[in-house]
Amino acid sequence: SEDADADADEDRAEDEDLALEAMAAVQAELDAVNDEASDKVLEVERQYNKQRGPIFEHRNTIIATVEGFWRTAFLGHPTLSTLLTDEDATLLTFVTEMHVADFEDVKSGYCMRLTFHPDNPYFTDPQLVKEFRFTQEGNLLVTSTEPTWREGMEELLL
Repeated sequence: SEDADADADEDRAEDEDLALEAMAAVQAELDAVNDEASDKVLEVERQYNKQRGPIFEHRNTIIATVEGFWRTAFLGHPTLSTLLTDEDATLLTFVTEMHVADFEDVKSGYCMRLTFHPDNPYFTDPQLVKEFRFTQEGNLLVTSTEPTWREGMEELLL
């Protein structure tokens, strides 16, 4: 009876091992299909990003005719508006263009570029850029342009 129980337990363990191996094989098959689907989705996203480019440029041309557009847009955003100081709001008056673009492979991150009016009294840079990159491990790396501040302005805004 003990031998029969031991044999049954051994058979059950072998069956479970075989089931786990079969599940691993099916999961590998599913992963391959998911990887292929992900590649196809990225290709479609790249294609449409190229089509969107000229439309975004046209929209930026129209936006440029509206004084203070980006200040109004940022201050009207329910989340961003809570993060902005009065000094930020003043600085946003000088933003003439905002451009956000995914990196070529789409899933590794994106770049945000703000263009400023030449009369911007705060810094000399015509543009500030901030990049958001996702590493293979899924960590987010953020880099940005350090402004070249005009005299006395860094202390005012920071």
